[in-house]
Amino acid sequence: MREMQTNHKSFIPSLFENYCVFDKEMLKDEYLKAFLNSIDKEYCIFFKKDDFINSFHQSLTLLISSKELLGFLENLLKTNLHLNYNLSFYKFESKGITRNTYFYILKYNPSTRDIFFYKQIIDLQRTKDKKAFEFKRIWHKETYILKENKTIISKNKTNFIINKYASTFLSNPIFKEFFLSQIKTPIIKDIKRLDDASLNCLKIDFALLNEVHNIQELMEKLFKKEFAFNLNKLDIFVALSFILALNFIPAKEHNKLYQFLINKHLTNYERIKKYIKETFENNEAWKSSQKDLMLLRGQAPLALISHQRKKYQGLNLLELFLVDKFAMSLTKETIQLIEDYTKLVYSTKELINLNIKSLKRMQVEHDRLVSILNIKQIPKSKKLKIDTSFLDLKLPKNFKLLKNEKELYLQGLEHKNCVYTRKHRINQGLSAIYNLNLKEIDYTLELTKNRKNQFSIYELKEKFNQTPPKEVSLYVKNILKELNDKTLS
Repeated sequence: MREMQTNHKSFIPSLFENYCVFDKEMLKDEYLKAFLNSIDKEYCIFFKKDDFINSFHQSLTLLISSKELLGFLENLLKTNLHLNYNLSFYKFESKGITRNTYFYILKYNPSTRDIFFYKQIIDLQRTKDKKAFEFKRIWHKETYILKENKTIISKNKTNFIINKYASTFLSNPIFKEFFLSQIKTPIIKDIKRLDDASLNCLKIDFALLNEVHNIQELMEKLFKKEFAFNLNKLDIFVALSFILALNFIPAKEHNKLYQFLINKHLTNYERIKKYIKETFENNEAWKSSQKDLMLLRGQAPLALISHQRKKYQGLNLLELFLVDKFAMSLTKETIQLIEDYTKLVYSTKELINLNIKSLKRMQVEHDRLVSILNIKQIPKSKKLKIDTSFLDLKLPKNFKLLKNEKELYLQGLEHKNCVYTRKHRINQGLSAIYNLNLKEIDYTLELTKNRKNQFSIYELKEKFNQTPPKEVSLYVKNILKELNDKTLS
């Protein structure tokens, strides 16, 4: 590492006090050089002048920042030279969106070739001479250790976790190009066709990508069995979702789903999203102001699918099939029924009925699966991870917030609905479930919110998923309007 030292006079100053622009060409370590060269051109790399060479550990520390943030900082310095007070901030406005001042700190150990990677929010403060910014406070957000053997160790709040899945390697904008360059088999062309949303769901061992040549071989090695379908006609994410869906379809109907995907040209994620948009453009549900459902926002439906002790995030192809089947009679309620029915299939591991001929029959199947789910799942009083905005919401006493899994389960059991399947939405901070008692009648109410903490009804149902009288919905909307108006004022 000593050979990397250079004349400090040649250092190019930067917008950050004590940091200079880093020249990758001064590196002799080819592994680190390859990693830094792979980083997207939207980022700039800096080093700390005093710590460029750490003589004790012989390690290198670098600072990586987006050009978007640098452009904002340059403009800020130029336009505010006349202001004498301190400028301090950790959020900035760019392209109409409020963003955090994210930085990446990279530390490298040449003896082990470990790359330590820290994603941080840094509170920036303008220096007294108004020529640069210094670091006031630092918040660690994510920690990664990139091993040369193609594993990533990530750290959550308390534990280190070994990650070997392609989703971890390829969904991060900093790591992505480097690890793509490490795939030496023809499967790379199929990987590069995937968008970021698909890559984020790719729960496939990264090492496996260097053992296969095509999608057919990849799926057969992944699931350790042969398939009688030409999976090379599908992209990797659709192929993975298709194979997972087969576990919930009677064997004699497997080909029905495959032919649906081929005949409708639903062979990749982008085509599926385009198909959904075209399906709903002339539908009343699409025109509705209630666009909370993924399908109504033109997004491909996703589902958590358990298989062989793994949990996959896959495309809900069963929902897509049934939506197409009942395309002529779609409403928001119909879409919700199909979504709930298919997610119940995944939750209970029961086989779906693709030959179902009426929505009435689907409701019967839905209710049957709710009963099975109630028998199979007896949760403990585990607290739900409810977003604080819902906990702080000042609703009348007849709105009872369901705070744990047992309460959610009992609500579904008593009301004969599948509200328990909403626990994932709740734990993601997207919604909260209430028991609403009005005129001695109980209703199941799900509230959602937008980025400005404006609350709205996601779903409101009587027992047996019946739609309540309009005055009940109006009662809730009026209360929410009053609370939302207070938030804005």
